[in-house]
Amino acid sequence: MANKSANNIPITQQDAKMLLSILVGSAWMESHPNFLESAQEAKDLVSVIPPNTIKQQNDISQTG
Repeated sequence: MANKSANNIPITQQDAKMLLSILVGSAWMESHPNFLESAQEAKDLVSVIPPNTIKQQNDISQTG
């Protein structure tokens, strides 16, 4: 997901669901089943994070 965002590759709704499931848990996702439909595009969920920040986080996570 971070690689996609850092390289301007579109983030699919399935990608966003996977990320949200990891971040907020499946119970939250089950209790908010239409959450993603209210977002204009899945990329809007991470659009506020500067690409450089995502790249730096990705680089750090791969050096460990």
